[in-house]
Amino acid sequence: RRPPRPTPYPYTTLFRSETLGEDHPDVASHRNNLATVLISKGEYDKAIEYLEKTLMSDTKTFGEDHPDIALNWNNLGVAWNEKGDYDKAIKYHEKALISGIKILGEDHPNVAKYRSNLGSDWNSKGEYDKAIEYYEKALESFKKAGLFLYAEEVEANLKSIRGR
Repeated sequence: RRPPRPTPYPYTTLFRSETLGEDHPDVASHRNNLATVLISKGEYDKAIEYLEKTLMSDTKTFGEDHPDIALNWNNLGVAWNEKGDYDKAIKYHEKALISGIKILGEDHPNVAKYRSNLGSDWNSKGEYDKAIEYYEKALESFKKAGLFLYAEEVEANLKSIRGR
């Protein structure tokens, strides 16, 4: 006799939304996680759909001034960057940065990540001076926080741009 198959992830999220309600934080978390998987599979439109639902429900649950909202903006920016729409990626990453600074402060590691992501967006657009500006600020914050692996990644990005 075979063991039962695990429930496919989208159905788990659907079940949780029916059980807990659409705006429950666990449902939003599941949507966010599913979106991350979809991005890695190249299913950007579906990922963006899940991320937009996550943003809407988290905003209802927590209000605008919450770290999860900044994270949601960031994740939408990542999805749009991966899809190749760098202007939309910049728009969402800028919202994440503004929100993150307001809620977490200038030197918080999440804020550094939002800056690094903006650097990537501008780099992808070929706007290297803007990319450098964001990467340098991110690098400073990562070093202050002792996050040297992230700092090394940003240093590699800066080296790549400067080597052009």
